[in-house]
Amino acid sequence: MKKLLLFCVCLGLLASCQTSPAAFPSVQASSSALPAPFATIQVGKSPHGMAAAQGFVYNANSGENTVSVIDSRSNKVVKTLTLPQGKPGYLKAFHSETHVLLLNPEAGLLHVIDSKQDHALLYSLQVGQGPDKVVVSADDKKAWVSLTGEAAVTELDFSAGLAQAPVLRKLNVGKGSSDGHGHRALAVGLQWLAVPNPGDNDLSLFQSAGTERKVKAGNSPSVLALLNWEGADQVLAIGNNASNTISFHDIAKNNTTTLSETFMAPTEMAVVAESKRLFVTLSGSNEVAAFDAAQQKLLGRIKTGLRPVHIYLAPALMATKHEGHDHGAELWVANDSGDSVTVIDSETLAVKRTLAVGKGHHKMAFAGNQVYVSNITDGTVSVLKRE
Repeated sequence: MKKLLLFCVCLGLLASCQTSPAAFPSVQASSSALPAPFATIQVGKSPHGMAAAQGFVYNANSGENTVSVIDSRSNKVVKTLTLPQGKPGYLKAFHSETHVLLLNPEAGLLHVIDSKQDHALLYSLQVGQGPDKVVVSADDKKAWVSLTGEAAVTELDFSAGLAQAPVLRKLNVGKGSSDGHGHRALAVGLQWLAVPNPGDNDLSLFQSAGTERKVKAGNSPSVLALLNWEGADQVLAIGNNASNTISFHDIAKNNTTTLSETFMAPTEMAVVAESKRLFVTLSGSNEVAAFDAAQQKLLGRIKTGLRPVHIYLAPALMATKHEGHDHGAELWVANDSGDSVTVIDSETLAVKRTLAVGKGHHKMAFAGNQVYVSNITDGTVSVLKRE
């Protein structure tokens, strides 16, 4: 009996060491007690990928060959785009919001949507096997598509304008996942493009002039982000999925530091540029880790809902910059198994709100003062109001 009591006491002490109430604001475990969405929109089968442009939200229905177009003023589906073949995947809006890129993994296609002219599918391009993610340069002149079915990335040159087909070229990279079906992330900065090669345990770094550099990190580098200040890309942050570590690569010095702490299943990254802060979802421990990228050190761990995966830096609702930093920038975290989203203050690292959404994997898009969350299991999109 004494041994049992001692064991229970030890367990209690261990739990208290792992999560300090002062360090981690409490999060309700059940979404049933959380504030309900402002609105729920019925869309197609298995909604997932999302992007917003010109006040409209584009939602890819990954269980069928359609894209639902939602008007953020009425929160109604105003048009349904039908793909001639395959099912839609990742969506990305250009910074100008005049056009949206849509990946079609099954058909190996990239579709270009005109968000100004009745959401028309302008043209489609063969980009390679298993297009997975797409990123766009700050000037909208180039885009890059990661491929899961081949050791390459497709570069699209839109210098002649977005209304006509771009010039394509392939960039050779390392191996993706061993089975060829895992996601392959991308990160684009001011001068560099970063591509993880988990099958080779390294990363490919491409400069705008075409220079390539290989970077060694931890075991199975999977997620990454480029941080820049003083007009140049300074640090490449890397989440190593198999070794549960975070690495920082100093681009100028060409050296890599891996932190000694364990970070369970780093899944996605978000950057608050002016404060040089990096935020990483840890889906294995239901946390978001916050880092000072310039100092390459951990600032804290924030408790979220169950299995946080995607994380977004919300656009400012008004001019909120003070004294050279992003004041009160919000991070929105999708808790895939918790049917909720967690809102974090990027300065204080406090949880501001936890809000209920529908069921399944979630992605988000921001339009005005509203947040749209896809619910892959429910076939719905939840609409949340921002404060």
